[in-house]
Amino acid sequence: ASILKRYVDEVLPRHRAGKNQTIIVNAFLRHPLAKTKLSEVGPRQFATYRDTRLRTVKPATINRELGIIQHAFEVAMREWAVPLSSNPIKAIRKPMADPPRDRRLHPGEWDQLMAAARVCRNPLLKPVLNFALETAMRRGEILNTKWQDYAEASHTLYIPTTKNGHARTIPLSPRAVKILNDLPSDRDADQLIF
Repeated sequence: ASILKRYVDEVLPRHRAGKNQTIIVNAFLRHPLAKTKLSEVGPRQFATYRDTRLRTVKPATINRELGIIQHAFEVAMREWAVPLSSNPIKAIRKPMADPPRDRRLHPGEWDQLMAAARVCRNPLLKPVLNFALETAMRRGEILNTKWQDYAEASHTLYIPTTKNGHARTIPLSPRAVKILNDLPSDRDADQLIF
């Protein structure tokens, strides 16, 4: 627990996903394994933890949890001089994650989605959905875009922060440009588009 608490205080604030990772660590701190003495921690305890968690969560979830804890151990060993002979999580088998998603809309689903968006109280839902389909942007990318990132002359949208941490510029189709141009807005530079 002391390693993970220090990790939350010193390391996670520098991570882009630090808030989400803090939630994961705080949940683990409530588990009895977090109260184990460092001298008694080994691969066997984490293998048992993995197997127990796999009864209630998907492999990707446990891999994410173990990855954060594994990194905390690495930082503790390398930077904080915590006397561990090895990282106990590196020695255990990670469960096979599900295959990547390749879901596509089935015939009629887009019409149902648009019908639901039309009756939604949020008038931006329909343009957001259309823009997402047109650009293949992630939800977070779309919702964080600002007017200053939109280059109307070149029909591009600059995304300063993406999931992988690298900025990118997205070319916009005529339909995506029309969606943006049809939005009611005073278009202040640092105002969110959606």
